[in-house]
Amino acid sequence: MLIKCIIRTNEYHDSVFLMGVARQAGQIPGVRRAALGMGTAMNKGLLKDMELFEESADAASPNDLIIALRVADENTLAAAQAEVERLLKEKYAAKSGGGGFQCGAPAHRTIAAACAKEPGLNLALISLPGEYAVAEAAKALSQGLNVYMFSDDISYADEVMLKQLAREKNLLMMGPGCGVAFVQQVAIGLASKVNPGAIGLIAASGSGLQETMVQIDRLGEGVSHAIGTGGRDLRDEVGGLATLQALDLLEADAQTKVIVLISKPPGAKTAAAVLERVRVCRKPVVVNFIGGTPESVTAAGAHFAATFGETAERAVCLARGEAFKPRDTDADLREIVERETAAHAAGQRYLRGIFCGGTLAEEAMMVMRPLLSEIHSNTGLLPEFTLKDVRVSEKHTIIDIGTEDFTRGRPHAAIDPAPRIERFAAEAADPSVAVILLDFLLGYGCHDDPCGIMAGPIAGAIANAKKSGRRLSVVASICGTELDPQRASAQLRKLLDAGVIVMPGNAQAAQLAGMIAAAAQAG
Repeated sequence: MLIKCIIRTNEYHDSVFLMGVARQAGQIPGVRRAALGMGTAMNKGLLKDMELFEESADAASPNDLIIALRVADENTLAAAQAEVERLLKEKYAAKSGGGGFQCGAPAHRTIAAACAKEPGLNLALISLPGEYAVAEAAKALSQGLNVYMFSDDISYADEVMLKQLAREKNLLMMGPGCGVAFVQQVAIGLASKVNPGAIGLIAASGSGLQETMVQIDRLGEGVSHAIGTGGRDLRDEVGGLATLQALDLLEADAQTKVIVLISKPPGAKTAAAVLERVRVCRKPVVVNFIGGTPESVTAAGAHFAATFGETAERAVCLARGEAFKPRDTDADLREIVERETAAHAAGQRYLRGIFCGGTLAEEAMMVMRPLLSEIHSNTGLLPEFTLKDVRVSEKHTIIDIGTEDFTRGRPHAAIDPAPRIERFAAEAADPSVAVILLDFLLGYGCHDDPCGIMAGPIAGAIANAKKSGRRLSVVASICGTELDPQRASAQLRKLLDAGVIVMPGNAQAAQLAGMIAAAAQAG
């Protein structure tokens, strides 16, 4: 086994591109692992953790590219190096108009140069290591650009500084750690495309924002804007700076008639400040603080929602001037539960969830808490049930496969589903598992066929379980629309053909999977 680190001095590439190159190089027979990254201290540490580090990499600076390969022999090493070189050259050819990675826009080396050559620019998308991202975001804001920052690993002080600067300049600072936005009918990040309408959304949650947008679209209404703030915006260290600014913007926006506010549990001081702003808002507001209670929300004159599906339904009813009526689908679900559990073997008791959307994983856990008292996870939502080892499930387990535990040196699972396919195979082979719960994210930036690439492994696992005298129940939801490149209906057909039970939303899928697990455990 050979480990080789190749240093290319003064050569910068963004992390998403480098992850794609590493993934393709890693598919060469004989390549055990491949990783590409800039020579930062953090990346060197990751290479050590991945057993891809050799001493020559110590000389790399943050401006240098490290190509790290673990291979079977010298011939494989040569093949892997050649493939990496080819992919890097393709990118350079694209920049000079040669195709490949061409995106139709000229390349500029600095934000100032881009603004000088393209005076109509109004948004900068930043996906850089944290140590570079803050400076570039400040430059963009100083040039009069709104900022969408996918990057994370930013200090609270820097986040506050950037958001205060944005507010002073009447600009939006979306992020850090912003995964989804939909502004002026443009999908940004890993977002779905939805129809235009009168509902505006603000969210410190990427997958929660996308799920709510999709449910609004399916109900026949549309979205004016969906503003992602970054997941930490409502923590007391940040104080809801972007959320409060977005509330002002949507209240003043003529197209927006109803405002939706979504967040993971906010800090107490920030929640009070945001709800005070909601109290004086002239437009109706629907609030979903995940896992929260209705008292403080209704006291502020807003409409409380417990799930993303309910959030969408309440917002649509307000937009249409209709009364909200809760749905009761338990009777329909019980019929499915009886069918599934009748075929389970003795010993099949547990639920396993493998999620690409971290907030969707948390919503699923909240939905299932009344059914399953003990749900283990890596999300931190239920600290008393935090997994000892994220790679080993315990009884009922929900995994967010998009955390750093699974994404070090590779793209997010919504972009590269390989980590989830591997985890699914392990869970499906466990004879104690009764039901597996999955989410599928569609949209720009996501994998071009997420359901198709998992359909084969799912169908095979169901067939293998049947041969062993078991029934493996697989429940899923699809977060996407017909306007997405993957087309929700085409993705749905692939899952149904594979034997998956597909529910119309994440909360319904979680409810059904929880009911199946509870019935299996009971007996």
